[in-house]
Amino acid sequence: MKWGHIGCLVMLIRMADPCGDVPTGDYDLAVSSTRPRVRREAQERPLCYPGAQQPTSRVDTTKQLKALRSAMVDLGIQAFVVPSGDAHQSEYIAEADKRLKFISGFSGSSGMAAITFNKSALWTDGRYFVQARHELDCQWLSMKGDEGGDKGILEWLDEQLPSGSKVGADSSLTGAWTWLTWKAELEHFQLELVPTLNNPLDKIWTDQPERNQDPLMVLDSRFTGQTWADKLQMIRDDLRIEGHDAFIVTALDEIAWLFNLRGKDIPYNPVFRAYAMISDKEVILYLPPEKQDQIIRDHLSAPGVHVQIKDYELIFVELPTLAQEWSSILLGKKWAYSGGGSYAIYSLIPSSKLSLDLSPIMLRKAQKNDVERQGMINANRRDAVAVIEFAAHLEETMAQGEAWDELKASEELLKRREALKFSQGPSFSSISAYGPHGAIIHYRPDNESNAPIGTDSLYLLDSGGQYLDGTTDTTRTFHFGSPTAYEKEMYTRVLQGAIDLARAVFPHGTPDTRVDILARRPLLEVGLNYRHGTGHGIGAFGFIHESPIQVRMYGKEEHVFEVGQFFSDEPGYYEAQQFGIRLETVLRVVERPILKYNELDDHGPMLGFEPVCLVPFEPKLIIYDMLNEAQTYWLNRYNRLIREKIGPLLEDNSKAYHWMWDRTELIGVPESVGNTESPDNAQNGSKGFRPVNGILAIALVVIWFQV
Repeated sequence: MKWGHIGCLVMLIRMADPCGDVPTGDYDLAVSSTRPRVRREAQERPLCYPGAQQPTSRVDTTKQLKALRSAMVDLGIQAFVVPSGDAHQSEYIAEADKRLKFISGFSGSSGMAAITFNKSALWTDGRYFVQARHELDCQWLSMKGDEGGDKGILEWLDEQLPSGSKVGADSSLTGAWTWLTWKAELEHFQLELVPTLNNPLDKIWTDQPERNQDPLMVLDSRFTGQTWADKLQMIRDDLRIEGHDAFIVTALDEIAWLFNLRGKDIPYNPVFRAYAMISDKEVILYLPPEKQDQIIRDHLSAPGVHVQIKDYELIFVELPTLAQEWSSILLGKKWAYSGGGSYAIYSLIPSSKLSLDLSPIMLRKAQKNDVERQGMINANRRDAVAVIEFAAHLEETMAQGEAWDELKASEELLKRREALKFSQGPSFSSISAYGPHGAIIHYRPDNESNAPIGTDSLYLLDSGGQYLDGTTDTTRTFHFGSPTAYEKEMYTRVLQGAIDLARAVFPHGTPDTRVDILARRPLLEVGLNYRHGTGHGIGAFGFIHESPIQVRMYGKEEHVFEVGQFFSDEPGYYEAQQFGIRLETVLRVVERPILKYNELDDHGPMLGFEPVCLVPFEPKLIIYDMLNEAQTYWLNRYNRLIREKIGPLLEDNSKAYHWMWDRTELIGVPESVGNTESPDNAQNGSKGFRPVNGILAIALVVIWFQV
């Protein structure tokens, strides 16, 4: 590959470890069965030998660790645990809440650290194994937990600490369910878990960022489909049915959805810091003072119902008194991406009155109403226009000799999205990854790692947008030269998996974990796999990772699919130091009432999926003979849907229109047989004919989606 000096530097810093374990085949596969299930010490990490030049990606944490250990002495604790979340157990957090990044240098969205007086270790999941190795300095152990055969954090603490030691943790940053689990297990190890509400990291973090001061936004009912008063009544009905007097709401996306408000407190996520209390008699919204303007007060006053607005921190003062009035108080438990109520909130409520259970708001929010469903469809169609126009422009200008790199491409797509109707910015930081960078599942380019986009490898682009009417998340993989047979095979296997999941039909009540195998099968059957979930729920102008849907066969929870949910279908394949492939398409859950034999027996309603993201796949990377008849049929239906729904939106951009058209040709059927004319010559019946597995063209004439 033509990387030159930049490529060598990037591969040294960012790729799977060239000095240690270089995985073969799939991205950073599990530890060899011949390797002891004991984590190596820090000096065995790459570039952690005496005199080694440290990569610039590593943060020197000497000062932070020294200050924290001094604070640990004052607190009388022998270890301190640092999670990656905030006081609301959010997956994505504000800069001011990135305490894990401050103490360790690790910038991933999921992780947890434990610091003793002589060691520090960080655990994360398979998405971030490579990133952790290259961001943590040599004072840190990079742990893989169950995925890599390492000890879990509690077992490790038991190994490191003598009996009777105290382990500190900020109880406001730890979910109640998690805290109780830790407490019981540490007691088994004869260790004590100690709550530290005054987090020592906040005292030593002298340049902690300021919090966002922007006012809140009222989201109109033409986007929400319901007033906040109507939503409140639904939740009150749910509480009454379950026998609860009150509900303490701590999840930020749930509060934003309930009150039809949005904010900018967390980058890419339209939420704001708040707590809420709901009972039959009153509703209280606890907000930071700077968010309490008259517009919000007026919005939250409706006939027959009024929301009291109080200062954010007052919940910790008022909750013990309020709890005396109720007999049954609901607090959300950990479920999927929702961390549940914190132990700090949990500890304020008498255990005899407390019920730790699923949040009714979480479940209702995920099952979107008719207005929200149409909004998600509309947002994804507009978003598809931006992606298609960008991809066409990128390919054309590269062919003309214009230089492109990962950052330039990411910024160009962002500009196109921001120009769209209802745009509210990106839904996450784009993953713009060329060549070896694609093998890092959550790679983000920066000024140091930024690499040119060339013609001799794959380019992976994972991006999305926030819109007033919906949230998008799309990944496509491109090649601007001549792909190898191996690259085409891997792309085709990923595409097969994406199609097999998208075309699934199953009885109502089927949980998300059960369908993951469909997407992985084409890779598993040749001994390959990938280290991330296959799908996640998506909010409506909300969190990009919305509970409860998590398509992951290794998940310990199961979440049932319901009509109206939206989620991503994103299998992938990652070969360290070579390339990455991921194909992500947003799907929605629908009922399948018309099936061939569904009247012969009563097995209950059948469900399936329909694609909402309408961006073409790359024909030059597809080996069509590998597709079976059902996969071919689905792909033809998908391509026709792109032409029918996105084509009219591209009519003002002829180059993008033709780029789309060239990538949506029907497989095994001449275009002249179809219902949509070619933009060039409708009589050119041979254009686009790709015979596949002997499928007769006439069998593929009738192709449609119910949209």
